[in-house]
Amino acid sequence: MFDIVFFKTESGNSPVEKYIESLENEQIEIVLSQIEQLSILGLKGMPGKMIKTVSGIHYLRIRDKKGAHRVFFTIEGGRILLLLHAFEKKEQKLKKADIEKALARHKEWRRRYGKL
Repeated sequence: MFDIVFFKTESGNSPVEKYIESLENEQIEIVLSQIEQLSILGLKGMPGKMIKTVSGIHYLRIRDKKGAHRVFFTIEGGRILLLLHAFEKKEQKLKKADIEKALARHKEWRRRYGKL
């Protein structure tokens, strides 16, 4: 089981938590339950269609009745599920800006906390 850690900016804001809080109650439950399932099962225990990797960063694919969500994350030190970026997917392909945002946050987290 992994500890779930939300990336926080230097000012203490958590973009992933803010995104989740912006959703409707039913969507919040679905997104949080999928993140929890990932923390319990890990990458290998999740269905292959739910986890993808791009530029060395993993993302969780979540669907609900109203649409689709993506949550970028990494596994740090074999025990931390670090949630970096989340958004509602509205287009067929991932936007380069979303990938770059996740990569930049990962780099910032590693700068602050080092590689575990």
